[in-house]
Amino acid sequence: MTEGASQAGPDGRWAEAAASQAGPGGRRANPADDPAGADHGAAPRRARLNLVIVIVATVGVLQLLYLNWVESDRMLVLRRDVARLEADVGRLQAEERVLLDVAAHGDDLAFREQLARLQGFIGPDELRVVTSPLVGAD
Repeated sequence: MTEGASQAGPDGRWAEAAASQAGPGGRRANPADDPAGADHGAAPRRARLNLVIVIVATVGVLQLLYLNWVESDRMLVLRRDVARLEADVGRLQAEERVLLDVAAHGDDLAFREQLARLQGFIGPDELRVVTSPLVGAD
């Protein structure tokens, strides 16, 4: 039995792991064999990882800028709508006060007659006179 196989469990997984780590000739790869002490595949992998991180960060920043723009636009539109609605509420409250005043004086005949005259009504015994500026006068 080999050294790795003696430590293997019933299915031999440890021996397979040891054999996959062994270098050419069945020898284990020694990190001291590489004078630089680094894995040659790690540098391009790290550069790709850095590139991916930069791309993801750039997309994140662009998304953040876009969302800021969208929310700013929404805030401006809502402020404009709130101002318009507040003006509508003020106008409707003024109209309500006028109508409540009219309703409060519903039994007053003089008030009702004056209100009818403001709306253009004339009495049955009155004569309607229409005045207009002179047309064609020199």
